[in-house]
Amino acid sequence: MAEKNKKTGEKEAVIDKNIKKYAPFLIWLGVLAVVFIVLLLLFHGTGKVEYKGLSFTREKYGEVLVYHYYYFAELASGKVRKVDILLRGNPAENKVPVEGKIVYPEGKTVYMSINPGLEKCEDSLIAIGAFSMFISNNDIPFKGGLSDKEEAQAENQTYVTCEEYPNNMVLSLKTGNESKITLTDKHCYNLEVANCDILPVMEKLIVQSILDAKEKA
Repeated sequence: MAEKNKKTGEKEAVIDKNIKKYAPFLIWLGVLAVVFIVLLLLFHGTGKVEYKGLSFTREKYGEVLVYHYYYFAELASGKVRKVDILLRGNPAENKVPVEGKIVYPEGKTVYMSINPGLEKCEDSLIAIGAFSMFISNNDIPFKGGLSDKEEAQAENQTYVTCEEYPNNMVLSLKTGNESKITLTDKHCYNLEVANCDILPVMEKLIVQSILDAKEKA
């Protein structure tokens, strides 16, 4: 019996010795596991950007980083369409101020006038194209034109002012000292662009349109 206890004690001593020998390594493994879990939790949400209840996903198309949001819109025909929003700029970092609600009169064409010179801005085609696609995907008629009557006639373009279309949404895209969106009349908006920075203005218009529509609904 004593011999058996002796062997048991020697065995336990060996186990204790091995535990002490490998304890630093086991502790290090434990620390690494904790760090891995913490990092996993921290970076789990890095692909998402939250802005006023809208959740955007960061995605890359080639070398282009975009912020993707989607929703489902019910069209006049009764069909439901998925509308994808792809922004170049982070919506949570877009500081363009908006004064007034963005409201689209039901069943009415949206008109946009563009001041001369803005079409030469580097991102003008991307910005205006993104907005026109957004409008089209929501089944809203859209038409561009010029705010100068003589120039509109000379260029065979639509003459667009708030006075010409008082019952429609009229967006006046123009240069300004500060980029901002301002409701100036019932459905009349000034979209002012400073330093040719047109993309943040148009993207803020899109995002604010979604937010105001959700609030109205």
